[in-house]
Amino acid sequence: MPDGKQLISAGVDSTIRIWASSTWKQVGEPLKGHTEVVWMIALNPTGTLLASASREHQVRLWQFSDRRTIAIFKHTHEVCCVTFSTDGKHIFSGGRDKMISKWAVPSLEDGLEDQASDDALRGDILKELAANNAQSTC
Repeated sequence: MPDGKQLISAGVDSTIRIWASSTWKQVGEPLKGHTEVVWMIALNPTGTLLASASREHQVRLWQFSDRRTIAIFKHTHEVCCVTFSTDGKHIFSGGRDKMISKWAVPSLEDGLEDQASDDALRGDILKELAANNAQSTC
């Protein structure tokens, strides 16, 4: 978290967990929704939204305050990495479909829906994805 009071983890159990950095104890219930390995997580610049990339061919966007999924972005293959743009208005994700997809972050009033990428780049090998000044690389 931007304030350094909490840490966020994800992994093979398909959950995302929040930990108090002072006690190393889990805070609240895990974020649930994925059914496969969660490879990477990213926070938006203000720390209010969380994006997660998973083996199940999707990126989930979570509202951090109530831990609910507010959008699901689909890939055609496993998603390995995710990051937010520096202004927090877009999410970039990449995976085994050899695509870097750009997704508009929906307003919270839009509600949950599966969304298609509004822009994509294709390459032979995707190894790294980074957003300038986002403090995140995948």
